[in-house]
Amino acid sequence: MRHWCSAVAPEPNLRDTLDAIGLEGVAMEDASDHCGDDILLIYSSPDQLLQQWREDQDTPPSKDTIQQIFQTLFLLSERIEMCAASWRLNQLDRTSLLRLTRKEQPFLDQSTLFPEANPLASLITLNLLQEIPAILDHYLNLELKSKLFGLVADVDYLNRLRSRSIAELTLTDWWQVNPERECSREQATANLLRMQQLQKDYEQVFLNQDDAKKLLRDQNNLSRKLLIKQAKQQLVP
Repeated sequence: MRHWCSAVAPEPNLRDTLDAIGLEGVAMEDASDHCGDDILLIYSSPDQLLQQWREDQDTPPSKDTIQQIFQTLFLLSERIEMCAASWRLNQLDRTSLLRLTRKEQPFLDQSTLFPEANPLASLITLNLLQEIPAILDHYLNLELKSKLFGLVADVDYLNRLRSRSIAELTLTDWWQVNPERECSREQATANLLRMQQLQKDYEQVFLNQDDAKKLLRDQNNLSRKLLIKQAKQQLVP
């Protein structure tokens, strides 16, 4: 195995480990050129994909885009021998991943839990799966075909989402500030006031420069007049 592919960028730790063991990433549209046992297909659950997309992209994906992603992943899994969920791979150390590339089977601790879904992402995903059930079908088929490393498939996925999308959790998550992409109303107001003050200071600098230039011109004119006057006085016999 020499390559890996994923619909979204893997977690930084996993990406570093993949690089360390010598696997090269390829775009999903090129993955069909590396079928069989030459490539590792990495997938995420729908809620994780949405969460990762939100962190990496400026615009949200359309429903059709998400459906197309999972359909493509499923079709690739029919031709690619090795596929695994991103979160399970992230639990493996470098040695275990290296064994996987050699077609050896690493195992995770049986107490390893599924990742805790983000409440707001869970609510959105539930609505998405209700509108497009094929996304859930593709994801569950991927789970049944993938390397589980001794764990169970995510067959209870819907209940996991429901348990995380209750109103209190969702409301709390909605109110949290994303420090990279959002700010509170108070912060926005404070930032606006600072920008306005900076603009005033900037304009004042220009005014001060104009005043300084005018003063310099006046001084130059006065000096010129004095020099002319002195020169004329020297010409008088």
